[in-house]
Amino acid sequence: MKLGHEKLDADHEAIISLAHDIDRDLTGRCSIEALRTKLNRLYAMLTEHCVFEEDLMDLLPRERYAKEVEDHKRGHDRLLNGFLMLVNFADRTSASAEAVQPHYRLTIDTLAELIIGDSQLLGSLAKEGKISPA
Repeated sequence: MKLGHEKLDADHEAIISLAHDIDRDLTGRCSIEALRTKLNRLYAMLTEHCVFEEDLMDLLPRERYAKEVEDHKRGHDRLLNGFLMLVNFADRTSASAEAVQPHYRLTIDTLAELIIGDSQLLGSLAKEGKISPA
């Protein structure tokens, strides 16, 4: 889903690509070590992306967008905390990659919700003249 913002679209594409790669690994024969490496890389990408988005959100006038911004930031917190728990679980487990799968699915659902919410964020930024509309 392209939003019309070059950096956000590139980030989303890279994040989704790695998430699909991890998904394939979870259903195939992936070593837990290889999975840990990918999960850590995805967590780092998500952290950087959320910081960038929150910097954009800070451009919005608080009096009109406080709830929208706080809701989206809480979503970021939920996503990053979920991924951190997932990374820690993968680091602690000596089980197969399949043991990580149920935890991963829940975290990916949160990611999908946030990417959809990004379109609302960009619409608000464009409406306020903080970015050029797509």
